[in-house]
Order: sequence, then C-alpha cells, then structure tokens
Amino acid sequence: MIEDDVARVKYPNGRYINVDLGALIEEVRVSPRSGEWFLKLVRSVSSKYGLAKVTRSDLLSSPVR
Repeated sequence: MIEDDVARVKYPNGRYINVDLGALIEEVRVSPRSGEWFLKLVRSVSSKYGLAKVTRSDLLSSPVR
C-alpha cells in the first residue's frame, strides 16, 4: 500500500486542515468568457469571506500591445 492509499483508508471522507487562504491565494481570475453575473458572484463570495482580489482574465487579449 502506498502512502495515499493509507490516508484514504484512515480518512475515507478526507480531513480538515486549517490553512490561511490569504497566504495561499494571491488573486482569483475568472474566465474572460464568463458572464458578468458570474464575476459578480465570485467577487461577492470572495469579499464575504475576506479572500483574494477577483479580476477577469485577459487571456483573450492580444499578446502584442
């Protein structure tokens, strides 16, 4: 049995690990194709829980400006 299998047997439903999301997540980028409602929803949830800044990705923009 490898280590991951042992963890699955010992914690079949996963386990809670306390982490500081602010230290792990610097920024959340939403798809440029997502609707405005989705961007507002993600911003709202992020704000409610004091998480990262939320922006729309610029993946569809021209690489040369």
